[in-house]
Amino acid sequence: MMSLIPLVIVLVIGGALVYVIWRFSNAKSVSHGIDVITGDGVGISDRDMDEDLMIRDESVDEKLKDDMSMNKTGELKKLDSNVEEECIQMIVKNPRDLNAYLRLSVFYIQRKKWNDAKEVLLEAKKVDEKNDKILNNMGIVWYKMKRYNNAVSAFEEAIKLNDKVAHRFVNLGLCYYALGESAKASKSFSKAVALDPEHRDYQELLAETKSVLV
Repeated sequence: MMSLIPLVIVLVIGGALVYVIWRFSNAKSVSHGIDVITGDGVGISDRDMDEDLMIRDESVDEKLKDDMSMNKTGELKKLDSNVEEECIQMIVKNPRDLNAYLRLSVFYIQRKKWNDAKEVLLEAKKVDEKNDKILNNMGIVWYKMKRYNNAVSAFEEAIKLNDKVAHRFVNLGLCYYALGESAKASKSFSKAVALDPEHRDYQELLAETKSVLV
């Protein structure tokens, strides 16, 4: 009887891993209702561990900014294919590992798997509802799914928790621009420029938006 115990443990752990892989790998149907996002954020303030992404209006260009996925020269790099399995295993081992959820969400966002990214971030929100990085990434997913009001809510909550990150104001501004609210977009871009005056992309976005207001 005792010899069966290790086998049972292996089967239980294996079953849990299979479930998590299925949970995050199968696309879910999308509800197009307007959901109110109340708030959460990741508790990592170090820039080297920042999982935030900057979205750019596709009519200008689509530039993904993921601080954790930048190499030493500042060039963008894509997370390796093995990251998905690694993160899932980390979540199985510790379901409260926010870094694993965030990294997994970036993995899916980079591959435009919006439903998978959404599911991962919703699970992360159950762990920490006041996590600014989770909110920022959630806003990106809503933006890419064209649910701009949801995205605005997510970015605004992220900014309330940490208003020192310039590209979050850019994210928010792009949502306002998509909603046709150019004045609010301009205000957001201005705040981004104030935080990072050397960033040419921010300056260009602000100039383009101001030209619409003239």
